[in-house]
Amino acid sequence: KGLFKLDKSDMSKSDLGETLVYNAVDTRTTLRLYHHQTALLKQQGLHDAYLEAVVKQVPIALMQGIGVDVDQIEVKRLQDKLAGEISSLEQQIREQKVVKAYVADHREFNPASGPDTIAIFKDYLKCPEVTVVEEKGTRYSVDKNILDQIDHPLATLIVQLRNKAKMKSTYVDGLELGN
Repeated sequence: KGLFKLDKSDMSKSDLGETLVYNAVDTRTTLRLYHHQTALLKQQGLHDAYLEAVVKQVPIALMQGIGVDVDQIEVKRLQDKLAGEISSLEQQIREQKVVKAYVADHREFNPASGPDTIAIFKDYLKCPEVTVVEEKGTRYSVDKNILDQIDHPLATLIVQLRNKAKMKSTYVDGLELGN
């Protein structure tokens, strides 16, 4: 670009011949870069993903530029639906015998609390899966991968609860106007 003495802020005032040569050089360089990047994508096994993503770029750019109307009635309906499903899962969790035993000892159980959930699976259900041995030492975990390994209805209910809560907070609540 430094080889050309064009006013790039207003190319309509530039000589047409020089503008055409400038555009040709720019296009040639861009095409060479495209071929180089395509070869790299193929080499890394990412070319199919690129082809799938590139067709979505124009609509995404338009959505970002002009926005997308979101049906607020539908957002409210989905919020209510997910809130009901979350409430139902919380009730099913409270009805679990092991949760009732935990509550009798500790007053309450918060399924979103790591320490509460670890205590139930480690101390009450004696699930060895929650104990993770690493080089640095032992730690306890109740992440999704661990809970998926535990054959107990409470583990399944907590994973379902987390999924619904994440869906609501990430994909629905953020679409509500005024947030």
